[in-house]
Amino acid sequence: MASSAIITAVNQRFGCIRCGRCCRRWHVALSPEEVEALKRVDLGPDTPKKVVTRIGGHPYVAHRRNGDCVFLDRADSLCLLHKKRGPVAKPLGCLVYPLNICSCLPGQVSCSVRMDCPAAQQNVGEPLARQ
Repeated sequence: MASSAIITAVNQRFGCIRCGRCCRRWHVALSPEEVEALKRVDLGPDTPKKVVTRIGGHPYVAHRRNGDCVFLDRADSLCLLHKKRGPVAKPLGCLVYPLNICSCLPGQVSCSVRMDCPAAQQNVGEPLARQ
């Protein structure tokens, strides 16, 4: 069974299809450095008033009342941070989605693909091994 899981992971592909679902359902946890960076971001008139929220005492990217991330451009379902500042302006959780990285043992991490992402379900794009 383990070998089939490894084969699946090796053959998994991902290429964003720009559906915006991750920006509607995914709550991105923030490091202290990311909190400060987001508070300083200037996107001109598109800059959200509130960029950080707390859930269970921990900082996350804020969402609008309708569930959308505050950085989601509703016109094209793209991230305003990415469009205006490039991918490096995005928090790590946004950059790695649909990968889910978890600390499992000291000094080790586990990585899995979130299958609630339509692009991951469709297995389209570049193989993850190349990315």
